[in-house]
Amino acid sequence: MRLVCAYSDFGLEQEMARAESHPYSLRIQHAGYVVLSIVFLLVMLSQLMAQEPTTERDPVISAVAIQPGGDLMVTAGDDHVVRIWNLATGEQTHQLEGHTDWIRTVVFSQDGEFVYSAGNDGQVRKWDVAQAHSMGVVFSTNHAIARLAISPNSTHLAAVGFSNEVALVDLRSPDHVTRFVATCNDLHAIGFSPDEQFLAAAGRDGFVTVWNIQSKEIVAQQKCHTRRVRDLCFIGDSTTLVSASEDRTLFVWNLGAESKSRTLMLGAMKAMAVEVCGTNLVAVAGTDNTIRLWNIAEEREIDRLHGHTGSVTSLDHHEDRLVSGSYDTSVRLWRLDPDQAPIRSAKLEE
Repeated sequence: MRLVCAYSDFGLEQEMARAESHPYSLRIQHAGYVVLSIVFLLVMLSQLMAQEPTTERDPVISAVAIQPGGDLMVTAGDDHVVRIWNLATGEQTHQLEGHTDWIRTVVFSQDGEFVYSAGNDGQVRKWDVAQAHSMGVVFSTNHAIARLAISPNSTHLAAVGFSNEVALVDLRSPDHVTRFVATCNDLHAIGFSPDEQFLAAAGRDGFVTVWNIQSKEIVAQQKCHTRRVRDLCFIGDSTTLVSASEDRTLFVWNLGAESKSRTLMLGAMKAMAVEVCGTNLVAVAGTDNTIRLWNIAEEREIDRLHGHTGSVTSLDHHEDRLVSGSYDTSVRLWRLDPDQAPIRSAKLEE
């Protein structure tokens, strides 16, 4: 594996090749929103690339997740493999095999001990992170799964894909699955509210539907976009929902009594992912190869992150770290500091 540290914004490009017997470490000093982009180039040995989808190229990245409270990251894509990385060293520590098709989504449990993955083979697999082994299939269906979401207390897992059903799996008893019916049979977005009262889903027809998990009733439903919704997230106090769409907009929807909504324009970007990065801060990524930071309360874009050379498919955030995966076959790690102005500066020490 190669780790490339690219500082294009600072006029400095440096590549370090690591010999297997000579590991190195990075120390980062930072001030501001965007201070460092670490690119994990997934350069695989030929014997690890036997599967047909990626025999002549590196795998595209369609799923990323940061370990809550830890120093690990998982990535997955069209080579059917889940990879575990050490964020401190940039090294791949394990690869987890078992899926038979493109992996579209990965999530950590909130304690960081387990990873759940799913994709085109219709299987949700559970992995023990510390032992790096499979704990089996916890849920399966006869259609591709596009997105997973895990509840804040990690008791439930929601899955959506090429069906009009939202599957809510009780992880304490995986045979217990609650099903909600959405408005279309091509769902790409799913999310729990922070207080675990609500579950929201959306897809091709632009509608966003919100259910009360306990009563299983629809509490809100609205046509928010003119094209496919690719991702959504709750922010703040569980009453504000942000959805991102191929129609080049973010839709901000207050689910409270006033039910206010507003549309934020993304210009040339068809959005593919949106992630909460703070109380009023979200990151949105998509087809223009950038990641944009938006202050939702002020309804303005406050910074733009450059570096990817292909559509950015996936985002995850924990504390001051944002990770992004792309069709350019790379994963980038960004340091964010929401308490300071967006000043770009970085120092690399080997």
